[in-house]
Amino acid sequence: MKIRMNLFNRGKRSLHAPPTSSENEAWDAAAIAHQVEELRQAEADHEAQSLREAEKRRGWEPQEIEVSRRGQASAADPSQTESQEAPAIELRGAACRYGSVQAVQPLDWTVQRGEFWAVLGPNGSGKTSLLGLVSGAERLSAGEVRLAGRPLADYGRRERARQLAVLPQEGLPPLGITVRDALEMGRFPYRDRFGRDRDPAAQEHLARIAGRLELTALLPRRLDELSGGQRQRVALGQVMAQQPQILLLDEPTAYLDVYYQLDVMELVREWREEAGLTVVAVLHDLNLAAQYAERLLLMRGGARAAEGTPEEVLIPEQIGDLFGVKPPLVIQHDELPAPQLLFRAGSVKR
Repeated sequence: MKIRMNLFNRGKRSLHAPPTSSENEAWDAAAIAHQVEELRQAEADHEAQSLREAEKRRGWEPQEIEVSRRGQASAADPSQTESQEAPAIELRGAACRYGSVQAVQPLDWTVQRGEFWAVLGPNGSGKTSLLGLVSGAERLSAGEVRLAGRPLADYGRRERARQLAVLPQEGLPPLGITVRDALEMGRFPYRDRFGRDRDPAAQEHLARIAGRLELTALLPRRLDELSGGQRQRVALGQVMAQQPQILLLDEPTAYLDVYYQLDVMELVREWREEAGLTVVAVLHDLNLAAQYAERLLLMRGGARAAEGTPEEVLIPEQIGDLFGVKPPLVIQHDELPAPQLLFRAGSVKR
């Protein structure tokens, strides 16, 4: 108000007396502020228009469209239809090397949309490195990785984050940020350069996630005040806020007791069924993998040892040989559709 009055008085007195230095400062400040605001608005409008045009050219729907429609192909857009029909993940001779160590041998592997895969194998077999190739965290030494029919290298940072999310083994560290802030960090792919979320329903979406994960009462608390199981749920909420189409889980049940192991896996299964999510999880628990995953990939020495359904893969002799133990007993429980393995004491081969 004071600036507006100064501007008015300056205009009225400009024909009779020179302005004072304080009036000059007010005038300059107002002019600069107005120009900055106009520039910000122009940049925001230009970026939004560029994003819409880029997404249209690449066969992607604008982000303002609700998530439930993201997976639907447009009959009027052949390129989008082709993208939606392509596998969620496709490795073509993909390999990873750390110096002289071949972490992942050249591998051909296809994950169809909506599938739930578990990657299993002994320590050092290349499971986490494989996940890193799919997410882009690890550099390819050979071959190619494709997401939804497009080379992974073609995705920009934000576009890749809208397509794929990773739940790391350690979840979220005990930082001094609140649960609310941690969840909002998952909205990074949908924010403009000024930090504004393009989705007007973003806060409602975050509130639903917090309620679903029983985090509502914890929103104002800091992560370093939570238990490991609570932080793991916050980490899951963060990737849910990201609204991906592909979810990568690196030992999501590590360090959790039985209750939270089942809790996390049940939440992932429900989310997958509701959103048509594609899930790839690195697991050490073979029985948990058999209960939740439809397809299993066994790794040994950075190469594929076997793949198929739990019934096809969890063969006692094969599992015993892979892990260096005596063949386990196979149990078919009346309430479980997949076989369960019972490892006996003293079964380690020496």
